[in-house]
Amino acid sequence: MHEHVYSVDVEGSPEEVWGLFWTRRDVPEHDGVSIKILHPGDQVGEGLVRQCTFRVPRWLLSGGVGRSFELLTEVRPPVSWKYTAVGKPLWSWAEGFTRLEPLGAGRTRIHFRETYEAFNPLVRRLLERRVHRFISRDNERLIAQAVKAGLARARQAGWGVGIIWGAVVANPGMSEGGLAHYLKLRNTLLLVRDHFGRYPAFVRLVIALASVAARSVSRRGRLGHWQLGAELRAVADYALRRFGPPPPCLVRRLAPAQTSGQG
Repeated sequence: MHEHVYSVDVEGSPEEVWGLFWTRRDVPEHDGVSIKILHPGDQVGEGLVRQCTFRVPRWLLSGGVGRSFELLTEVRPPVSWKYTAVGKPLWSWAEGFTRLEPLGAGRTRIHFRETYEAFNPLVRRLLERRVHRFISRDNERLIAQAVKAGLARARQAGWGVGIIWGAVVANPGMSEGGLAHYLKLRNTLLLVRDHFGRYPAFVRLVIALASVAARSVSRRGRLGHWQLGAELRAVADYALRRFGPPPPCLVRRLAPAQTSGQG
C-alpha cells in the first residue's frame, strides 16, 4: 500500500472552493483527466458515484488511459469528503480524503490524503509504487490550476456561493415509490460489470449492500422518496440478471404521483 499526502493554498473561501468541487456536473477531458457523474447522491452529495479517466504509463498497454469508479461518502459541506475507488490498470483499491481549511482573508488550504493498493500481490510488489507515483505526480499542480481558473470564471460571471444548512429540496414530480433509486442502483451495477469486470462489480455490490443497510437503520443519507424494498429489489434483479423495464409494481406506484395534481 502506498500513500500520497499534499496540501495546496488557493485564493478563495472554503464555500467558493466547495462550490467548484461540488457542481455535480460532468467534467470534460482536460490535461488527461475527465469526470462523468453516474449518480448525484443526496442533498449534500453523500453517495455520489462518478467515473474518472486519467493518465497512466503507456507500457501498461491501456492506451495511456486509466479508469476508476468512485463512491463519495462522509460529506460535510463545506469542510471535507471521502472517496473510495476501484480502478484499472492495475486493478486497484484507493481511498482519498479531502479537507478544506479556512486561512482567513478569503483563502483556503486544501488538504488531500490518498492510499492506493493493487489487488494482486505480485503486481503490488513489482508495479504499484511506479504506477501510483505516475498517477499522483501532477495532483498539486492540476488542483491549483483548476481551482484558480474556476474561481476566476465564477467571479467574472458575478456568481456567488452560499450554503443553506439543513435545507431539504422538494421535487413534487419525483416518484415516491423509489423507481429512480431502483434504476440507478441496478444499472450502475450493470455498468460496472460491463466496463470493469466481475470483481469490481462485486466490490460495488458490497458497497451498495452496506449503504442500504446503513440507511435502513438511520435516516442519514436518505432521500424523501427512498424505499428499502426498491433498493433490495435492484440488488436482487442485478444478481438474477433481470434487466430491461423496471418491475410493474414500481411503475404502478409512480402513477398516482404523476396524476395527483390534475383536476
